[in-house]
Amino acid sequence: MPSAYLNTESFILTEGILAMASEVLSRTLHPSRVLEAESWTDTNFRPIVENNNGGPNETPRFNGGRSVVKTERDNWLEYTFSPPLLLDKDYEYSILIRVANPRSESVRIELRTDARYRTGTWHSVVEVPPTGHKHEYVVIEAPTRASLSPQTHSVRVTFLGDGLSLDAIVVRNRGTKVEDGRSLL
Repeated sequence: MPSAYLNTESFILTEGILAMASEVLSRTLHPSRVLEAESWTDTNFRPIVENNNGGPNETPRFNGGRSVVKTERDNWLEYTFSPPLLLDKDYEYSILIRVANPRSESVRIELRTDARYRTGTWHSVVEVPPTGHKHEYVVIEAPTRASLSPQTHSVRVTFLGDGLSLDAIVVRNRGTKVEDGRSLL
């Protein structure tokens, strides 16, 4: 074999190992908890759950898994979880959603932690742009971070418009400790 071929192969192998090491390091520094849309713990409607591969007359869109589809205004789903990094202090977490919007205009979603249990909970509203199909997903991060203690919490997803599909919610530690209501780096 020519040495150029071996060097290219070695480079690709090294590049792959570096990419994997970077991913492992990222997950270690910023661990995440993934909440699948079909695994809600409470709701105010009867959700429709579908495979993420389109309907019988549609072009297959193999995104994997299942999602809650055809939501309506003021429907909500609630999920119970423990933060991915259980230490003795509160930490800041990013809340991300994987969602699709087949409509031609943007639709908003409200995210709220511990909606039934405490007052003064964290909440944020995100705008979901049109994606063109009920299984064409985007990942949107809430504009503010949630300060969560090392105990069980809930996150409520309220749809402020019709027609969205929800695939997952991700709670990701941002590595920022909170003490006395202030973020510490």
